[in-house]
Amino acid sequence: MKYLSSTIFVSMTCTLFMQISMAQAQTENTQELASDPEVRGFGEHLCFLMVNANATGKDIVKTMEDQMLAYMNISRSTANYKDEIIKFYNANHHDFICQGKIHSGTRESEHLMKRAVALSIHNKVLTGFLLKSRSTDVNAVEWVIKDPKTRGSSEVSTVTHAPWGTGEPETLLDYLDKVIADPEFSIRFVESDILRLRRVVEKVFGGKTAKELGY
Repeated sequence: MKYLSSTIFVSMTCTLFMQISMAQAQTENTQELASDPEVRGFGEHLCFLMVNANATGKDIVKTMEDQMLAYMNISRSTANYKDEIIKFYNANHHDFICQGKIHSGTRESEHLMKRAVALSIHNKVLTGFLLKSRSTDVNAVEWVIKDPKTRGSSEVSTVTHAPWGTGEPETLLDYLDKVIADPEFSIRFVESDILRLRRVVEKVFGGKTAKELGY
């Protein structure tokens, strides 16, 4: 009986420890990440230039790379400059938020990677630029809420960026899953492109859903 009681005590202790650990993890995940207003402003401007380059037929990758190099005060002659760009992006990926709805498939406000997908320029912005490095972090978590100004039933374009901890946490993988599940998926996108991108994000870059990250 003494042995049984000890076993029960250990089991209860382990269960309590796990519950406390999970609660701490949830608290940590809902705490707002530090955001640099200057970087946030740059991220918004970079997104504007990305969209403008696409609309005017400019080289999107060169436009974005030029802006990031200038902001970081380095050049293409800097050793491993491409790696430095990715380090900067990884350190600030939560601050790359686009503003302004472009068309019915975009959100009023959303992460730069998601906007690239929404505008079908992901092969240039992601595959041709940000995902050229295997070290790129694709797990930026963005909180989204229903956009009262947008009508429709789509889970993709009727939500918008929200303050940290408000609404639903969403990663790029979550977003791609919503795109794929959307009834207009085959109308808005080349299905094989998005399905391939999802595989790459998950299998090559370790992309995870917000739930898998503990949110």
